[in-house]
Formats: sequence, structure tokens, C-alpha cells
Amino acid sequence: MIYKTRKDLLFKIVFTATVLICIGAILPALINDSIKGNSLLIAVGINALSIVFLILIYFKTYYTLNDQFLRYQSGPFFGKVKIDKITRVDFGKTQWVGLRRYGLAQRGLIIYFNNYDDLYISPEHPEQFIEQLLSYNDKIIVNYKN
Repeated sequence: MIYKTRKDLLFKIVFTATVLICIGAILPALINDSIKGNSLLIAVGINALSIVFLILIYFKTYYTLNDQFLRYQSGPFFGKVKIDKITRVDFGKTQWVGLRRYGLAQRGLIIYFNNYDDLYISPEHPEQFIEQLLSYNDKIIVNYKN
């Protein structure tokens, strides 16, 4: 089953501000012709790629579950975790930093697997997600934050 990510207000504000900064950084140079030639092409190219990258993350972040794997994708980043390697899920927590942070909202799920690995996601329907996850591996411990 495919689960879309939940996007909260904080993420939407940061996303919008970042896109506006990228546009605002290049707009004066386009209007005043203060940057010319290759420099203009490079500046516009970097800002355009940054905006495309952010849009990909915004619209292409989702999670899928089947009986063997939890798969995640956020823009160009993707991966999978074997369901039988998942040991614990913390529900309602926020992970602000980390290499495997694929949630676009606060108070998501932190999934612990292997010995020292974790993954932060924020599905739209976390209760349904956990229920399906437990149907594949009932040994997973679920901790609910109040």
C-alpha cells in the first residue's frame, strides 16, 4: 500500500520561503542586467535546479509497505528497510536531524531497525501505517508519545 507524506505548516512555510529566496536571488540580476553571459546562465541554472529539487521533494515523497519491505522515496532519494529488521517504532516524535529523515511534518514516526539505524517518516495516516506494519511483523514494539 502507498502512503503519502503529511506536510505540516512549518514545512510549507520553510519550503515557500526557500523557493522565494531562490527566485529573489536571481530576479534583480535579470531585471538590471547586472550579470551577463555565462555568469547569468550559471546563476539561473543553479537556482532553477534548486527549485526543481525542492518541488520533487514536495510532490514525490511517499512510503510503501508490503510483506517484505518498507520503501521510502523523497524526491531523488529512496531506500528500503526489511520489515523483519524493524525492532521499534516511536509514534508522535519529531527527528530534526539525521541522514534518513524523509518526513515533511512534525510528530511522525521514528522507525528503528538493525542495531543502530533509524528512519523518520510522516505518513498521512500513521495509525493505519502502524497497523499494516504490525500485520507483517507483530514483534515490533510501538511507543506512543503523549
